[in-house]
Amino acid sequence: MTLCDMHPMRALFLIPRNPPPRLKSKKWNKKFTNFIDKCLVKDYYSRSNTQQLLKHPYIKDIPNERQVRIQLKDHIDRTKKKRVDDSTTDYEYHSNESDEDEAMEDEENQAQYSPGQPSLLYVRISRGYRRRRGGEEGWMTRGQSRPR
Repeated sequence: MTLCDMHPMRALFLIPRNPPPRLKSKKWNKKFTNFIDKCLVKDYYSRSNTQQLLKHPYIKDIPNERQVRIQLKDHIDRTKKKRVDDSTTDYEYHSNESDEDEAMEDEENQAQYSPGQPSLLYVRISRGYRRRRGGEEGWMTRGQSRPR
């Protein structure tokens, strides 16, 4: 049972009596693991103070803001270059409104109209209206008044 699963008062009672937590995963580097171990020493007199912790190699090796920006820019540039190299496609799709309008006109011209059936244009408009109104429940038919 972990401390987060216990009653808070019991957890507070056990914290000083149990050994300090440790990083178990091997993915952390040695400097970071050592820094965390120094921070989690429970005995006040043997724990490192802030001045000592600020001199720890993990903290001293932290790059400054300029170095971080340079590293990030290099990483972004490499990632963009890799994406451009990987994205060699055999085709490209470009759409503009005139192509869509022509396709819609072709569909309307090809549609067979029969008496009593709604036209393709009416169906498209009603679908769009229903989507904006929130589905079938919001659809108003002729003769219905608007809900208030």
